[in-house]
Parts: sequence; structure tokens; C-alpha cells
Amino acid sequence: MAHKAIALVVVVGTILLVRTAFTEAIPSTLIIILFTVSMLLLISLFVTGALLSGEKEMPKVILVLHDIATYTASITIGVIFFLMFKN
Repeated sequence: MAHKAIALVVVVGTILLVRTAFTEAIPSTLIIILFTVSMLLLISLFVTGALLSGEKEMPKVILVLHDIATYTASITIGVIFFLMFKN
């Protein structure tokens, strides 16, 4: 349960930081694309996480998708922060 709360805090924090950065400068097309991909990955993390924590056992593919989304979301968010705050 704690990791779900931490994940929600990370999502909200990321959105607030990126929103602030978007208001201070015009983001590049690459940053906008990465941000969109990151949000889709984070949504998929919540969906697959909810499926995995249900009573019914889910197919292994759901766990694999959850793991892939975890790592790719972390990478894309890291790249966004690097590109936005590299100055």
C-alpha cells in the first residue's frame, strides 16, 4: 500500500514541476512528446497495478507490462528533467 501512495506523490510532484517549467519557458517538441509518453506510461502503471492488487490472479503479461512501464517511465521522466533543467 505504501508504494502506491509514494507513486501517487511522484506523479503529482512530476506534474507540478513540469507544469512550472512549461510556464517559464516554451518546451521543445521532444519534451512535449516525452511528457505525453510519460503520462501514458504512468497511467498504465496505475491500471496494471490496480489489476495486480485485485483478488483475481492476473496473467503474467500484466506483471511484465507493469515492470516495463516502471522502467520506461523512470527513464522518460529522467530525460525530461535533464532536457528541461540542463542549463
